This record gives sequence, structure tokens and C-alpha cells, in this order.
Amino acid sequence: MESRPARLFYLDLQTVYQEVRQVGNILVVDDERSIRITMKAFLEMDGHSVETAEEAESAMGVLQSRPIDVIMTDIILPRVSGVELLRRIRE
Repeated sequence: MESRPARLFYLDLQTVYQEVRQVGNILVVDDERSIRITMKAFLEMDGHSVETAEEAESAMGVLQSRPIDVIMTDIILPRVSGVELLRRIRE
């Protein structure tokens, strides 16, 4: 299998907000508790169902337990990066 370079997309919060308005189940992955709490509160105010995880391993557990439409992840996470998390999910 040929390895492809990771494509990273940096979006401002307004763009992210506009994109997730169209979906329901969102997973926020960030090792900073304040970020998880803030993002969850804003997204739930807009009517979304939000799960949070502080690292890649717990995010994978959430993905196995329920359907998720959008994953919002920090790039720099402990042990496994956000990029590697997304790579594992695609496989």
C-alpha cells in the first residue's frame, strides 16, 4: 500500500462552526479540558450531540460505541497525535 503524505487543514472557528451545523454527532478530541468543555457547550447549544475524549485511545473507544459524524481533534495529543488518530480511523 502506497503511503500518502498527510494533508492538514487549518480552519478558523467560524468555518468549523458553519461546517458542523449540518451534522448531529460530534466527537471533540483535545487534551486540554477547558477546550473540550467550551467546544462541547457551544456545539450543544446549537443542538448537536457531543462526545469528548482527551486522547486518541479514548476517542477510538467512543467511535466503537456510537456513530460519529464529525471528529474535531487537536493535532498535538499525548502518545498518539491527532493526525495519527485520523489515519487510524480511515483504516
